[in-house]
Amino acid sequence: MFQQYSAQSLTDARLDVLGATTSSRPPEYTSREIHAILNLSPSEYHRKWSFDVFHCPIDLFGIIADVTMVYKSSEDVINPAHETMEKVGNLLEQSRNWQHPEIHSGPQYHLTEVWRIAIILYTLTLFPAASPSQRLESLSVDIFNHAKAIPSESQLSLAMSWPLFQAGICSMAPENRDWLKRYIATMTSIQGCRPFKYALGRLEEAWSSGLHGYNSISLGSRSHHKIIIA
Repeated sequence: MFQQYSAQSLTDARLDVLGATTSSRPPEYTSREIHAILNLSPSEYHRKWSFDVFHCPIDLFGIIADVTMVYKSSEDVINPAHETMEKVGNLLEQSRNWQHPEIHSGPQYHLTEVWRIAIILYTLTLFPAASPSQRLESLSVDIFNHAKAIPSESQLSLAMSWPLFQAGICSMAPENRDWLKRYIATMTSIQGCRPFKYALGRLEEAWSSGLHGYNSISLGSRSHHKIIIA
């Protein structure tokens, strides 16, 4: 019963937060509520079964939530306050240093790296000043390389939509853009969800304009349709 309640709470929080990363709206959950859900059980058991609900490790999901909250609560996202940048710097450090405690190779490893690197990329597209020397395209390439290492017939390959949307926003390589188009077509045929079609439309808009200053929030906010890619 506890596991069922935890799973539903995590699913609700996931859809809320990831929806907020592709729209102008703030998350409906507060940061405290999200972390309360993530810490319903601090045991390793909780962190292991959570993969059955959501393939992004919940520690990394907490970082997505925090980065989104910081961005949407900032009074000036163009010139963020020093306190804001300190928070962002700490979250970036957590993302860069995070390692799965058990999995160090194979498809599950590549999937966790897809999410981890995408979170770094997401953070830097929102706060470019946090690491001005970091080439966003190189992070995008790293995400695609890990994604391509996951067999297409694996169920894990279906759990990369959000990270690949982040990678696509900063992708300059035609071969990666074409690969992403095929991936989105596959996801659309499997799940029959229009948000994937809308997501591709926004990516093609960014690609045609030269990728100047886009992030998933600003890009998603340009759509008349909800883009929730979880």
